[in-house]
Amino acid sequence: MSVIAVQAGAIGLLREGLIDQIALSAQQIAQADELAGSRERPELYRRPLRQIDALRALIEQIGWEGEPAEEAVDLAIHGWALTQAICSQATAIADMLAEVEHDDQTRREQNLAPQLPNLLRDGMALSDLAREILREL
Repeated sequence: MSVIAVQAGAIGLLREGLIDQIALSAQQIAQADELAGSRERPELYRRPLRQIDALRALIEQIGWEGEPAEEAVDLAIHGWALTQAICSQATAIADMLAEVEHDDQTRREQNLAPQLPNLLRDGMALSDLAREILREL
């Protein structure tokens, strides 16, 4: 695998996706903790902890906050976390697209800008990034 350039327009989306995935892994730890005898079964915690480590490593590299800038990402190191973040955000965008017509009608009535152009821009940024990853595989 190799290093890809993640465009600045995708960094914010990746940050959101990584945080969502960290939260899901934390929920897995909490669920494991509720099982009887879980404290004597460390294997219940290993996978979600490894996932959090991988997700956190990528968000540490791209930055938790601040102005997004293009970032070189090594797929051998961060490929799994990168694809998890992309999938998370793609699902979120798909869910929002299902409701965008109704939401944009409400926004027009309130003299607010429609969300569809933003969702399409974000979806294209994720699509471009996924295509870049596939080219490198």
